[in-house]
Amino acid sequence: MRTAGCIKSHAARCGESTVGRGLRAGTAEPTRGKGRNPVKKAKSSIAESQDAAVAAQNELLACGWPTSTEVGRANGSQFDNPSQWAKNKRDAGELLGVWSPAENTWRYPDFKFLPDRRLNPRVKELLNALALHPDFRRIWM
Repeated sequence: MRTAGCIKSHAARCGESTVGRGLRAGTAEPTRGKGRNPVKKAKSSIAESQDAAVAAQNELLACGWPTSTEVGRANGSQFDNPSQWAKNKRDAGELLGVWSPAENTWRYPDFKFLPDRRLNPRVKELLNALALHPDFRRIWM
């Protein structure tokens, strides 16, 4: 499972790239330039944030997480299309997936699976606990 390494690598780069952003070199003072348009800067910051989020998602998706089909097969899907198993689990709130637009498929972080890629039975308990957090519900559900 390469997920931990991918996340640590991403966190290290993310931390390096955001430390000091918006500060004058060598000081803790925010950068302020005459003639700068704050609206343009805000739009630029939003675009930068969106770009960073997409880059982080792509990096994590490149970790080789299993697809819906792979997860369905590993969990004994009896459907003609093994990915239906994963969809049913997602719909029931028992499996959290990450959509990969480049591959047109769902991928699933490794931490939710046992070494043989069967779904860890405790994932549902984890997702139920996370669902109580308002930000998790707002973003993921």
